[in-house]
Amino acid sequence: MTDQTHPNHVPTYTPTAEQFDQILAQSTAQILGQKEAERRAKEWPSNIEQLLIAAAGRINDLEARMTVLEAGRV
Repeated sequence: MTDQTHPNHVPTYTPTAEQFDQILAQSTAQILGQKEAERRAKEWPSNIEQLLIAAAGRINDLEARMTVLEAGRV
């Protein structure tokens, strides 16, 4: 009886070099995506006061840009 005909034989998966590279690239992309999500989560305000301060700062930035754009039209 050969290994392949043995009832307890479990076939193994052996990826080609191209398949292995693809698996590695997908794993790397997934890890980078997770790290990016963690970074964004840390930047997110942890309470309402920080959220309002960030929103006010963004509004001020946008108002300043609008002023510059409107001044350029005249």
